[in-house]
Amino acid sequence: HELRSPLTSMIGFSELLCIDDSLSSTQKRYSKVIFESGYKLLKILSDLLELSVIEAGQTKIKNKTFDIREMIDDLYVLLQDKFENKQIEFKKNFNEITEIYADPLRLRQILFNLIGNAVKFTEKGIINFYIEKVNNKYYFEISDTGIGISKEDTKLIFDMFRQVETTYIRKFGGTGLGLA
Repeated sequence: HELRSPLTSMIGFSELLCIDDSLSSTQKRYSKVIFESGYKLLKILSDLLELSVIEAGQTKIKNKTFDIREMIDDLYVLLQDKFENKQIEFKKNFNEITEIYADPLRLRQILFNLIGNAVKFTEKGIINFYIEKVNNKYYFEISDTGIGISKEDTKLIFDMFRQVETTYIRKFGGTGLGLA
């Protein structure tokens, strides 16, 4: 709370500056840098705080029935600019599943990170979202036409502060906390 509130204010006011028509193009560009940097910092902060809650064993799972299609559509809207800027098509296959029983907050967090990573590491092409239900369990798959990950490195993707290869860290950025 003490960290998020001032940061959220900075992000909000810098976003307002980005759309202020009285500013010069240089001032708008600087405002955009402040906005994007603040947003990235807020994401890192949120990941660290969430991780500390998980490590403290204080995570509470709150299952309920909700519309998975609506959730995926909402996630797409959040990432829509990135999809469009990179000319990435988003295909969804729900296998006639509309409502599921799970913790929507946690599932949203997981799917946002997985789909976000797919967008991050795909320059152009397709990202597929797939869900199926087998024996009262839901299976999700996100596949893409991006750079991929070797079979040996898949065991590392859930490690904290870990990314697969340093070349990609420089090019794509990130802390390696999202999937952890």
